[in-house]
Amino acid sequence: MKNNLLSLLLFLCCAFTTQLLSQRVWGQTTAAATGMTVEQLKAVKAVKIANLDKDTYFKSGGFILDRYEERPAYVFTYSDGITRKIYLYKIFAAEDTKDLGLLAIYKNEKSGEVKPFVIPGASADRKAWDAYIDDLKYVGEKEPGLMSTLTFVLSREMAGLLSGGAGAKTDEGGAKKKKNITSASLPMRR
Repeated sequence: MKNNLLSLLLFLCCAFTTQLLSQRVWGQTTAAATGMTVEQLKAVKAVKIANLDKDTYFKSGGFILDRYEERPAYVFTYSDGITRKIYLYKIFAAEDTKDLGLLAIYKNEKSGEVKPFVIPGASADRKAWDAYIDDLKYVGEKEPGLMSTLTFVLSREMAGLLSGGAGAKTDEGGAKKKKNITSASLPMRR
């Protein structure tokens, strides 16, 4: 019962966070705007990125993918010793550069598994949101560590947006710091 409640809470937090994150500001969409369709969601999920660490901006299949806020990957190393990364990309339509949503890519460094999560924008079709929720549930159940890393990243980004859009922390020279998160550095541990 406790695990089910925790899973439900994480799921709801993730869904709420991603909706806010994908739009960056609540009032950004207009009533006339049409959002992502389930077909577009599937097409974005099929996009293969050759080098996640280096490919920060590119066009593919009618979409532009641009690294979110030019941030490096979030890096997690839990007590199991497996490094997990989350990369965030904004998704734009190539024809009119309309903001469609966010792409979160999970990578397990040990197995090499890559799992894309397309997070539709607030004005997206209901079926696109349903597909995203299904991905969270079914893919998240199969990959240990995926839901906690994705939830942390989206919650962290949402917190930054709610605090006035504070950007990534930079070092003394202005370069963005790489986020390397270990289980010991997370605020809450089980």
